Amino acid sequence: MTKIYLGYKGGAYHLFHSATEPTRESHGEQYDFVFGAFRTKRGGEWAVKHALGNPHAQTVSECERIAKEAM
Repeated sequence: MTKIYLGYKGGAYHLFHSATEPTRESHGEQYDFVFGAFRTKRGGEWAVKHALGNPHAQTVSECERIAKEAM
């Protein structure tokens, strides 16, 4: 089963699926950092658009909850 993660590289955020938990060895060349795993795509997409610098969205659970309320 794959999970949804948010990866950051070069000023851009990308959602991606991974069957294993990302590590520096497995994803370090692709991303500077990874955030997740998200339970839903909705939570990940909301995080891409709104989570950076948002004090109310510091965890995956907070992103998921706010995204659900916003929809």
